[in-house]
This record gives sequence, C-alpha cells and structure tokens, in this order.
Amino acid sequence: MQVFWQNAKFRALMCSGLLDNLGTTLFNIVFIIYASHMPNPNLAVSAVSLISSLPYVTNIIAGVFADHSHQHYRGMLVIRLLQMGLFLVLSGLISLTPGWYLFGILLLLNFLTEFLGTYGGYLMLPIFKKIVPEQDLTAARGFQGGVSQSISLIGGMVGASLLALLNQNYVLFALVNAVTFLLSYIILKWHQADLDVPVKQSVTPQSTKFSLKTVVGEMKNNYGALRNFPQLFHFVLLFALTNLLTSMQEVLMTLTLLHYHSLILFNYGFTVALVGAMESGGMIVGSFFGLPGLRRASIESNVILVLATLLGLFLDMLVARNGIVMILLVAIVGYLCGILFPKIDAFIMKAAPEEQLGTIMSAINSLVTLTIPLGSLVVVALGNLIPLTVIWGLMCGLGVLGVGYAISLWKRYQTYA
Repeated sequence: MQVFWQNAKFRALMCSGLLDNLGTTLFNIVFIIYASHMPNPNLAVSAVSLISSLPYVTNIIAGVFADHSHQHYRGMLVIRLLQMGLFLVLSGLISLTPGWYLFGILLLLNFLTEFLGTYGGYLMLPIFKKIVPEQDLTAARGFQGGVSQSISLIGGMVGASLLALLNQNYVLFALVNAVTFLLSYIILKWHQADLDVPVKQSVTPQSTKFSLKTVVGEMKNNYGALRNFPQLFHFVLLFALTNLLTSMQEVLMTLTLLHYHSLILFNYGFTVALVGAMESGGMIVGSFFGLPGLRRASIESNVILVLATLLGLFLDMLVARNGIVMILLVAIVGYLCGILFPKIDAFIMKAAPEEQLGTIMSAINSLVTLTIPLGSLVVVALGNLIPLTVIWGLMCGLGVLGVGYAISLWKRYQTYA
C-alpha cells in the first residue's frame, strides 16, 4: 500500500484501472439478473456464463495485439472511450422489449467490452513496468491484485444493490456504467505527462503482413519461448497445477457438503458462500498485509507452503471432515496465494522482454486459467462415476506430487521477486 501513496504515476494508473474494472464487474451480475427474466432463464443465464468465460480463451490474442500496438497510452484512452460508447449503445438497446435477437446483441456488446478491457490491461503492462521501480514491482502488483480481488468480491453485491436502488432500471444502470469508463478516461488524460511513456513494440518483419496467421504463429512461438526461461516455465507448471487443484477442490467441496453434515455450518448455502468468501478474503489480506517473512522468502518456498496447505485441506476432507478446520485451511490457502501470485507476476514482468510482455503474460494467463474449467469438468465427470472419497484420495496423491516437485525446484533455484 505504501507504493500506492508514494508513487503518483502508479496511483493514477491504479485509479483508472479500478474504475475500468468496476465498470465491467458491476454489469456482470446485473446482466445475469436481466437474463433470469428471459423466457428461458436457464438457457439465458448459461449463455451469459459462457460468454463471460470467453475472455480467458481470447487472452492470448489480446496480448499479441497489445504488443504490436504503436501507442500504448493512446490505445488505452481509445479503449475507455469505446467501452463508454458500447455502454451508451447498450443502454439504448436494453430499453427495448426483451427478445432473443436483442439478447444476442447485448451478449455481443458485453463480450466486446470485456475483451477491450483485457486488451487495455495488456497495453498497460509495459507502462506499469516503466513507471514502477523494479524493487517495488512485487508490492505494486500485490496491491493491484488485492484491489482487483476486493472488487470481484463486493462488485456483485454492489451491482445488485445499486440496481435495486434504481428500481430495476437497466437503462439508468448502463448509463452509470458508461460514466465509470468516462471517469477512467479522464484520469488517464489528466495524467498524460506521467503515463505517455515510450514503449518498445513487437516488430513484425516487413516481409510479413500482420494478420491472423501472424498472430497464430506468434502465439506458438511465445508458448515455445517459455522454455527459454527454465524457472518461469516451472513456475507456470506449478501455477497451473495449483489452479487446477484449487478449481477441482472447489467443485468437489460443493458436492461433498451435500453428503457430510459434519462440514455444514448453519446450512448448505451459507457454508458454500462462506468458503468462497474466506478464500477471496484470505487473498485480499495476503495481497495487502502479507507477513514480511513470507514476502521475503523465495518463490519456491511460497509454492511449497501453498501446496502443503492444499494437501492438508484434502486430507481433512478425506479423513476428518471437520468444518471449522476446512474453513480455516481455505482461508490460509487464500492468504498464501495472495502473497505468492504477485511475486510470480513481478518475476514474469522482470524476466520478459518489454516488447513481448503482453504476449508472454497472456500466454501464461491462458494456460493457467484454462485449468479452471478443466478441473471443474474432471470433477463433475468423476463425481458421477466413482465415490467422492476416492476422488479426494486422488487429490491427495496429486497434492503429494505437487509438493515433491516444488521441493525439487526449491533445491535447484532460490528465486526472489
């Protein structure tokens, strides 16, 4: 948090990004509420959920385009105006009589807004690297991650509450969203002298036209380039494994709570909500107030702690099935991840070339985030074929392998960010 108050350039970039993130997050929950009033609410809500996950798939495309952009700062300004314009159009369309064709157009506009936000995020990275001293990168990324987690945690509640205050007026709500992007633009424009810094551009050979084929080629090359950074490649594998295990654990836990009442606190719905809130809350606290000893420790040491705590959680779900222990371990996992993820993030920003920062970061994000739906799909499939205790046993086995792999890396590397 200290870097936020001491670095005016970082503070301006953060405030602009916060408003951009808030504008997108607020509308996501409201769009689901809107979808729930369609003739076929199950289909409509499923469509919203599917479209909301598409930016994870298009992550890498946004990163490649960001690296090839000529003007990163001006690109961010244009994106804010485009997002504001899309919400103005959306506010006009959403006032019309609901129908499936209209709903499809609204889905497209919502996806475009989220994709532009992702693209703008990758445009911001080289500027972020320029204006924040290297020794402050970990703290700055940690603060940014904590703010982002906070918005994700409370954004849905704020959006739903605001819609209720506006008496379910979707048009007015969309206009409020447009204003958040306008304010984000104003902050960027006001600090042009600080943020309009020269950024290296990823150069496409003159003989090669920058096209979809070029984008696909660069995506393959940059996935391969990860192997040129041995530590980074191993971190990506561990990061992906951690996300895979976490996503599997979340789905498996919701199924297990249905069968073991010893894990229930008050009622099923409250317990599920509490587990999610404790994990997110732990990540926020870890991002903002991580213990100095854990912040100073090597990345490998932090990874071992995260995986070992996850293993403890799996063992509790397999053997003891104690609800209090479950909640406590979930919070600790979130806390440790809140410390670990910004450190890996800062290491990537330091190691990756400036002109390839967007592409490499988006390649890593795509690899890691794709493990989330994969883990959920695996658990849902297995949950209908074999007993839950067997799946928890398999999870324990994966946890042991993960801890062992992390220890082997700890012996080979001592990486600090």
